[in-house]
Amino acid sequence: MQHSAFVLAAASTIVLCACTTPSDEAAIQDPDEMQTADDCPVIESEGWAATIAPVPGSPDRNQLTITGRVTMPTPGYTFAWEAGRLDRSAVPAFELRLLANAPAGMVTQVLDTREVSYSGPAAAARYRSISITCEGRVLGTIESVG
Repeated sequence: MQHSAFVLAAASTIVLCACTTPSDEAAIQDPDEMQTADDCPVIESEGWAATIAPVPGSPDRNQLTITGRVTMPTPGYTFAWEAGRLDRSAVPAFELRLLANAPAGMVTQVLDTREVSYSGPAAAARYRSISITCEGRVLGTIESVG
């Protein structure tokens, strides 16, 4: 009889534990810590490099070129660039934002490492640093460019 009472008590405890809900405090999250669909999908990045070169036929204008590799969760992503902050010091720091657009429809679920590059007018002949970001996350920083 004692064995039956023990089994019944253990079963009741398991049922009660399975029915508990998290406390209200655990259920509330800071909005800044919550993940959204807009988060940067880049899994890994590497090999960031930058060069500044004169524009052919326009010796007073320079072109900035930045290259790197990003690993994405699936194939089919497309990329665009957006200029970010540029401080006003003699040798400025610059932020360049990588915008990743997810593929439409079904895609193979395999990691895809891609070369990405940016080319545009250089705002300065030299940069103290260039930060490549994606949705606020720093993917890479290139020091002393030019």
